[in-house]
Formats: sequence, structure tokens, C-alpha cells
Amino acid sequence: MPPTDLKLSVFVVDTLDADGIHQHGRQHAQREGKPPKAFGAIAAAVVLKQKLTIDPNDDRDDNPPLHADILGWPATTDEKKSEWKSIAQQLAEKATLYISP
Repeated sequence: MPPTDLKLSVFVVDTLDADGIHQHGRQHAQREGKPPKAFGAIAAAVVLKQKLTIDPNDDRDDNPPLHADILGWPATTDEKKSEWKSIAQQLAEKATLYISP
């Protein structure tokens, strides 16, 4: 599900293998000083099929390398939250989960 600003933060990692993705996450995606426990991988085509867009923006706003935002989520209203959930479920269904070593 997107955050309230409707910008779902992701990394475009199609040039990395699983070990490279884990390393990138340890370097650039820590929360409260802790590295990610896992990551979900999904093809860009799956995101685009949901009428969302991918905005690569690692070159601005002090974003880390390979950063992008998934945009195009329906506007924020209570009735749209069910649409967000549906989109998120469809994305999750096509994603592959990788547990960090």
C-alpha cells in the first residue's frame, strides 16, 4: 500500500543479483539502523499493468542509488483505500519474496 504522499519508495535492481540486492539494501535501506529482513521483487511490467508509473529519481532529492517511486495511485479517500488494497494485493501476488541471509 502506498504511504499518504502516494509515493511508494522502491529500488530498481534489475542489474543486480539477489546477493547484490541484499547488499544494496544493507547500505541504503536501513530503518532505525537495522538492515531489511527481506525484499520483494516484482517486474516493472506488473507495476505498469496496474496503471501505475515508475519514476527513477536517484539523481535528485538526496535519494540513494537506484531509487525510484511508484506513482499513480488513486487519490486519497476512504473509498479509494479499497482500490489501493486491491492493487497492492495484485502486485504482491506477482512478487517474489527473498529473505535476507
